[in-house]
Amino acid sequence: MLCKPTQAHMQALSTLSRLPEWMEVNRLLQAELDETAEQLFTAADDAATRKLQGRAKLLRELQNLVATAPDVLAKMRGQK
Repeated sequence: MLCKPTQAHMQALSTLSRLPEWMEVNRLLQAELDETAEQLFTAADDAATRKLQGRAKLLRELQNLVATAPDVLAKMRGQK
């Protein structure tokens, strides 16, 4: 991630994770991640490989951040 998420960010992600629409967005992200993985297998040079690795990392981090948002938010609230 570019920066550490704040409590407000985690609140928004936690809310998003409970919306039925999130499943559609998550499917889209997963499809992009799968396509990126396929492209990684056929990448011809270092620059392309690094670009695809960065893309895959960002997609995966976003999925993980939303998936763990409710638990992380609960911990954040417990610390204050």
